[in-house]
Amino acid sequence: MRTVLISDILTMRKPLAQLAFIGVFIALFIGSVAVAGFFPFLFMTSLFTVDEQNGWERFRLTLPVTRSQVVRGRYLTVLASCVVSVVGAVALAVPFSWLSEAGLPVASVVPTEGTGIGELLLTTTVASAATALAVLLLASLSMPVYLRYGATKAARVAPAVVILAFCLGMATLEQVGVLAQWGPHVDAWLGGLAASGQGVPVALLATAAVLAVYAASSQVSCAIYERRQF
Repeated sequence: MRTVLISDILTMRKPLAQLAFIGVFIALFIGSVAVAGFFPFLFMTSLFTVDEQNGWERFRLTLPVTRSQVVRGRYLTVLASCVVSVVGAVALAVPFSWLSEAGLPVASVVPTEGTGIGELLLTTTVASAATALAVLLLASLSMPVYLRYGATKAARVAPAVVILAFCLGMATLEQVGVLAQWGPHVDAWLGGLAASGQGVPVALLATAAVLAVYAASSQVSCAIYERRQF
């Protein structure tokens, strides 16, 4: 998988600077947390597109790597891009805060007046990590489609799959009464977690759940990619 990870990074070495510039540009208007959302998603879709356009998919299968290693390496690459994006979002939080205080039209994560550096970094880290986890969930649904159909067809199919899964999930929650029963209390519950200091265990549990879904998605993708015909 390490070989595939390095191969993916080398494949993206040219578009990487462009993606980073786009991420920073978007963050100027939305906030540094946007980097944790836009960058890994654009990185994932661009990686599949570059692979298909240059024929790297077929060439890679001639190398001494299995298809399962290719898939797991791709999942590792996307996961690494999420980690890097969180680090980048946190790194941009302080300079963006300074630019906002200087009167420039730069979006900041939290109001800068009376906010210490520690609070700013903590808020950015939590928000960026949550955003990156959401991207991983999105990738868990999208990547099997990309690995089955390729970038061109997946660009049309993947959004439909994500929307269908979201609608089915919401309909199920609505049917069993979860939304009506717990929806109005979500904000109070989250506020209570922060006040009681129980937010960290819940955050770790949520992270573990997302990573479990991501791992299960990689297994599904391995089975799909083993049967794909080029």
